[in-house]
Amino acid sequence: TVPDSYTAGFANPATSGVIKAVQVVISAEKDDAKVTTIALVTRHSGADTVGAGVNPSNGSYAMFPTILETNPGTGVAWVYADFAADEFGVKRTA
Repeated sequence: TVPDSYTAGFANPATSGVIKAVQVVISAEKDDAKVTTIALVTRHSGADTVGAGVNPSNGSYAMFPTILETNPGTGVAWVYADFAADEFGVKRTA
């Protein structure tokens, strides 16, 4: 059973410089005949931003990369403090 949503934080590998983009990759498959849509979720300051939905295939894993050039929670360029505090996850949307 897959939860309706899941988020987790990531370690911040550096503390200075410029973050050009953040890439998050969802690896997913489904194991039944139902139509399933999942989406990337970015949690910033406790508020969730849900990305575009993707449809995993039945019986085989697929990779769904997303490149975030700006922080979806702020709409501006990434800063290290936000990256360290934000969480990323997956949500079932259908």
